[in-house]
Amino acid sequence: MSLRFLSYLFIVAFLLNFVWEFFQAPFYQFSQPKNLLWYSLRDGLMIVVLYLAVGSVLRNWRWGRRFNSRRLILLWVLGAVWAIALEYFSLDASRWTYSVEMPLLPFLNVGLWPVLQMLILPTVAIILTRRQLVE
Repeated sequence: MSLRFLSYLFIVAFLLNFVWEFFQAPFYQFSQPKNLLWYSLRDGLMIVVLYLAVGSVLRNWRWGRRFNSRRLILLWVLGAVWAIALEYFSLDASRWTYSVEMPLLPFLNVGLWPVLQMLILPTVAIILTRRQLVE
């Protein structure tokens, strides 16, 4: 694994998250104006952290070259836990609330879209950048 790969992963993750944040914005109500750039940067960095966390657990820093069920499940579990925890904290701190259009996950009462975001976008970002792992 190289700094080059992590840089590419961050850039791609940031761009994917920026588009996602733009389209999911109508599902939120903010106490302050939503800063798409800030949230996209944060989420892009989180995808890099998720990649490193999975690599640490697997003791394989190039795990993204090939997916298998164990690797994907670990990525998705960590991503879902991150998204759910962030939503709980942010809702509790009144950083935002959901609009009535936001679908909620049963029993968890957090939004579906931010959880799907941390399941789908890390996977896509890794697929789009994993050629950099060949070095």
